[in-house]
Amino acid sequence: MNSIAIIIPYIGKLRPDFYFWMESVKANASIDFLLFTDAQVHNPPRNLIVRNTSFDELKQLIQRNFDFEICLKRPYKFCDFRPAFGEIFSKYLKGYDFWGYSDMDLVFGDIRKFVTDVLLNSYDHIFGRGHFSLYRNTPSVNAEYKNVATPNYKQVFTYNEGRAFDEYCGTSKHWADNLADRFIDSICFDDIDCMQPVFISQMRRKEYLGKKNFVYAFNEGSLKRIYEQNGKVYSEETLYVHFQKRDIAINTLPSNRFLIVPNSYEPFEEISSVERLKSLGTHKPFYFKRYQILWNQIKAKPYKMYLKAFPPMFGYPNLPDGIDKYYIEKL
Repeated sequence: MNSIAIIIPYIGKLRPDFYFWMESVKANASIDFLLFTDAQVHNPPRNLIVRNTSFDELKQLIQRNFDFEICLKRPYKFCDFRPAFGEIFSKYLKGYDFWGYSDMDLVFGDIRKFVTDVLLNSYDHIFGRGHFSLYRNTPSVNAEYKNVATPNYKQVFTYNEGRAFDEYCGTSKHWADNLADRFIDSICFDDIDCMQPVFISQMRRKEYLGKKNFVYAFNEGSLKRIYEQNGKVYSEETLYVHFQKRDIAINTLPSNRFLIVPNSYEPFEEISSVERLKSLGTHKPFYFKRYQILWNQIKAKPYKMYLKAFPPMFGYPNLPDGIDKYYIEKL
C-alpha cells in the first residue's frame, strides 16, 4: 500500500466544526495528517500528528527554501505555497510515497476507496483542487511548481494576496497542459457552492439536474450524499464534502456517525422517506452569508487594484486566460 502524508499548516482558533473533520481523519487510519498549528488539539487520533508551532516559525521554515524575500503576512497565504510543500516540509516526508494538502472545512469519506493503489501507481499528481490534492514524493515532482509559466511561482510567492496557486488556475492547469498522462482530476467529491443556502456542488451542476434536497451522512468512515429525485430517496458514496465559507451550526457531538444538513451538524439517522429528507434538506430563502461574501469581495477590490498597479519585484501574477470558465460548470 502506498503511504500518504497530508500537510496542513493552520494558525489561529480552530473552526467550531474542527472535531467533525477530525472524526473523518480518524476513520482514514492508513493516511497520516501532519498538522502544524498554534492551537491546542484535544485527544487527536494516532494518524493526526500535531506539531505545535507559531506563525513566525512556519514563515521562517518556508523562507529558508527561497533566495528571495517571500510575502507571507497572514495565514491564509499558506495556500499559495502548498505546491512547494514537498520541498518545504521534506524532512517530515521521508518514507512517504505521496504527500498532499487539504482544507479543514470539509468532512472526508473513505479516502482509500477512491484513491486506490491502482490510481496512485498510475499518476504523479491526483486531484487539482486546493481542498485536497496529492503528489508523488520524488524530487522532480516536488519541484514541478517551478515550471509553471502563468503565474510564475516567484510572482505568486512575493504577492500579498492569495492567488490560488494550489488550485487549477495555478499548478494544476500546468499539469493538465504539459503532463496530462501523469495527472488525473476526477470530480469524485462535493464542493458546495458557498453562495447558495442549500447544498449544491458547484462542479457537479449538470449531474445534479433533477436532484434536490441534498444532505450528507457520515457513518463510521463512509460519507454519503443523500438526495431526492423523481420522488424517491437515493444515496451515493463521495470522497469528501467541502464547505467553503459556510457557517454550520452544531447540534450534536462529534462522533463516528452524524448528519450534515443546510446548515448544521445533526445526530445521525437513517433517511428513507422523501418527507423527512425535505424537512432536512431545505433552508430559509434568505441567506445572509451570501451577502456577507459579496460585501467582502467589494471591499477587497480597491486594494487588489492597488496591488496590480504596483506589482511585486517579479511582476504581477496574472492568471491563465479563460480560467474562470473552468470553475463554473455551465448548464
